[in-house]
Amino acid sequence: MRVKFAKIAATGNDFVVIDNRQGLFQPKPEWIRKVCARRIGVGADGLLLLDSSTSSDFAMRYFNSDGSEGELCGNGARAVAFFAYLSGAAPKEMLFESKSGLHKARVENEAVRVQMPHPQNARLDLYEAEKWGYTSLGYVEIGVPHFIVEVNDVDSVPVLKVGKELRHSSIFPRGANIDFITVQSDRQIEMRTYERGVENETLACGTGATAAALLSYQAKKVTPPVSVQMPGGTLQIDFTADLKTIYLSGAVQWLYSAELWMENNQWMSLKQLETIFRTRKE
Repeated sequence: MRVKFAKIAATGNDFVVIDNRQGLFQPKPEWIRKVCARRIGVGADGLLLLDSSTSSDFAMRYFNSDGSEGELCGNGARAVAFFAYLSGAAPKEMLFESKSGLHKARVENEAVRVQMPHPQNARLDLYEAEKWGYTSLGYVEIGVPHFIVEVNDVDSVPVLKVGKELRHSSIFPRGANIDFITVQSDRQIEMRTYERGVENETLACGTGATAAALLSYQAKKVTPPVSVQMPGGTLQIDFTADLKTIYLSGAVQWLYSAELWMENNQWMSLKQLETIFRTRKE
């Protein structure tokens, strides 16, 4: 099986993106894990499928690197919008759907701006981070669940240790992404994330940046637009006072295009490759 794909990076998150508008490709979790594996696969934070849609320009499906399907990925949404525009699947201003709803997006030179879903199930009465000496800012779902933890110095936080424990806390039945933030000013936040599904710290998180900006706003710590600085780069979060309109924007790069050569969830053997190359020469 040979599958054409693009490798796209969006402010620190990287994705394998596949045009699946013909509906011929149904990836299995094992296959996704192999492709997204660092060093022994393509390497990516997740897999994005661009599917056909009857109600919008296209539909987005997102899979975490562990093979699980996610409701939404903010930077993934920006990456798939960039891919859709450059591959001719959508105009510069587009409408697409995900499991979390409909999204407007616009490609602006090397950046993409995408509308985020309205925050759901916000809770400010969770204090799981206090035992670590941190402040629990709250929980909110921006398509996916996020728990925001405020710290004095985000660079000194043991993200893997604390993030893993909090991510599996019993107070989060679905698990949660854990975002550690330091508010630098009323327009700037620094953030690091332990991401559910990746089960590691990632260089950036679009839904996390959005959640951090919105909960910090509700705590009267910031005013929009808010710049969220992460190890992978900076995202801009702009929103109305009633939180009904929320936009996430940042840089996107198309790194390269290639083909995946796999058979039955395994990379092709030498014999299979020899047959392919021999046929090509003939």
